[in-house]
Amino acid sequence: MQRPRHIAVTLTTLFLLALVFPAYKCGDKAPRRTDIQIKADREITSEVRRRLTASPIVRAVDLDIDTVNLKVTLSGAQDSEAAKADAVRIAGEVEVEISGQKFKVREVDASNVKLKPSQ
Repeated sequence: MQRPRHIAVTLTTLFLLALVFPAYKCGDKAPRRTDIQIKADREITSEVRRRLTASPIVRAVDLDIDTVNLKVTLSGAQDSEAAKADAVRIAGEVEVEISGQKFKVREVDASNVKLKPSQ
């Protein structure tokens, strides 16, 4: 009976591979973030939102803000290139402090911020 032996060899091989490569998951390319990194990203997102809301040029309600590993991604629409540029500048200046550690925005991606059509 070859089939049961073949299955046993296959299962043993899979088990050994799982032991050798436990940290790898399909599609998981980024390292896991720590709790403090996650909190820093949340605080940055909140602070960016607060500052954009205070801007007389930027329409913050028309922007989505996402932060991962200190990279802020803006998406949505703005009335002008000046408003888009101001949003990028404001987001790039944000720095927060958590448990005595300072975290500063390292990059701002606004490639998904489009201009609203003129009316």
